[in-house]
Amino acid sequence: MLECAVHRPGIDAAVPVPIDQHASVHVLRCVCHKPSYRRIENIPLAPMRMTHEERQQMIVEVLAPASGGATDAGGIAARTLWSWERVAFHLTPLIGEAGFQSLYARAVHLALPQCSGLTAASPAQSLGSLFEKLQKELEQMDALDAARTSKLVLATFTELLSTLIGESLTSRVLHSAWNDKPNTISGKDFRK
Repeated sequence: MLECAVHRPGIDAAVPVPIDQHASVHVLRCVCHKPSYRRIENIPLAPMRMTHEERQQMIVEVLAPASGGATDAGGIAARTLWSWERVAFHLTPLIGEAGFQSLYARAVHLALPQCSGLTAASPAQSLGSLFEKLQKELEQMDALDAARTSKLVLATFTELLSTLIGESLTSRVLHSAWNDKPNTISGKDFRK
């Protein structure tokens, strides 16, 4: 016997199903088989998809400084590094480090024409090297260019990711990665 995602004992099966065929909100349908009765329970889940605009808004919120936080290029670079480290931590188990590196390098390549201080990334570099390079490049820009570059590369990456693994899984990864934005960011949590 299995437990469903919300840890209710006695659940034999837990399957996400749409409320209707066009719904972006799903429910977790749990079927409980007990000796004396059988019940089907619908447990609402978070939305399975995010629109492009919702992802853009999430990126803006993640990169926004906390109250009293640094708004210079260094502060932007630190928040950007934190966001990339979190995404990498949650995404590499799904697509592997090489997959992440390739996707990141492609996102940077697509953003290059619009970002003057950015240089191409090599998919052969380690994640720590890629992030360190990005941080240094952002720190050398003025604050407006650093913010624009950071948002553009993250947005491009998330769009590529959604075409690779789908809208639903992309939304879940981003929510998991960025759900707990810290007040202080060290920028050294992920480097190897």
